[in-house]
Amino acid sequence: VGGGGATTTGTGMMVTSAMKQTVATNEKKNNSVALVLQGGERKEMDYWTRAAHVVNEDTVQVWDQLDKSLKSYNKVLAQRESGVREMHELEEQNRGLRNLLQTYLDSGLNDELMIPPSATMSIDMTGESTTGKDSGNWPSGTHRA
Repeated sequence: VGGGGATTTGTGMMVTSAMKQTVATNEKKNNSVALVLQGGERKEMDYWTRAAHVVNEDTVQVWDQLDKSLKSYNKVLAQRESGVREMHELEEQNRGLRNLLQTYLDSGLNDELMIPPSATMSIDMTGESTTGKDSGNWPSGTHRA
């Protein structure tokens, strides 16, 4: 999820952009000093002009699109990672709550109540719990919450 591919692509795009800027600067200088340039300086200018055009525009567009796509994919992976972390936290919280509920249900205090909670609900400790509200186990004169 580190996005290494997007970083590498971004660096490549910066190099290409820097090369284009250098050539553009050199070409501007060329217009004013083209007649003055001699031998080695002319070769250097030609070198930078050729270097700027090593990668054609179609390839640059492909790399730009790849860069955008990799950044988008990295964002999706980060969201998935966040969702997985949240799921693990909720699972841990759920285990703790199930243990607490089991502790309450196993308590001797429940046996002393007129209507023990265990008589009003069916609990599956590995799945969902369902209340016994519709079971008809309510004594007359009591109200359901």
